[in-house]
Amino acid sequence: MDTAMHGIIPAYLLSRLAESGRFPHAADAARQTLIAGRPPFRARINLSIDEHGDLVAELTDAPNRTISDAQNTETLPGLIVRAEDDVAAADSSVNEAFDGLGATFELLLSAFERNSLDGLGAALDATVHYGTDYDNAFWDGERMVFGDGDGEVFRGFTGSLSVIGHELAHGVIQHTANLEYQGSPVHSTSRSPMCSVPSLSSTPKAKPQTRQAG
Repeated sequence: MDTAMHGIIPAYLLSRLAESGRFPHAADAARQTLIAGRPPFRARINLSIDEHGDLVAELTDAPNRTISDAQNTETLPGLIVRAEDDVAAADSSVNEAFDGLGATFELLLSAFERNSLDGLGAALDATVHYGTDYDNAFWDGERMVFGDGDGEVFRGFTGSLSVIGHELAHGVIQHTANLEYQGSPVHSTSRSPMCSVPSLSSTPKAKPQTRQAG
């Protein structure tokens, strides 16, 4: 696992700038940037005993999940109700979303050796209880959003790994293909189908020219 810190401005350049006498303000900013660094990555430690009886410690990638509650409003992200190191909440929707994000993270890691959506340990955020009787779940370009359903046809979406995995796949595509995410139902006045497939801006391919025989 690569634990090096990456940014658009490399550390060696910031270090040189931090020593600059020509640009005092920039030098101070560079020093502060080097001190702050990037947010710490999350990892877990696995302990085992090898064939020689020695203790072996192995660091592996770990998810960084945060679940918020929109409290039946359409305002995102909502109130944070569970973070990665918190105990289970009293709200089953919160716990189902938390577990679903974790299961999707484990799939990406084990099947594709991919550390979260972007391959670099991106946080997995979600909001539950979006809107009133909201018949949808979607990826809005930054987080998973779950409605509660109408209670008759749709009875909530947090308990479906298929829904969570499908919607988070949009996040993988967003980071992998560098396509602009558009068309989220959060920006629409109408209710969308359960599978909220976004429109991705791209240049349409020209239709092939055909010639008639004769």
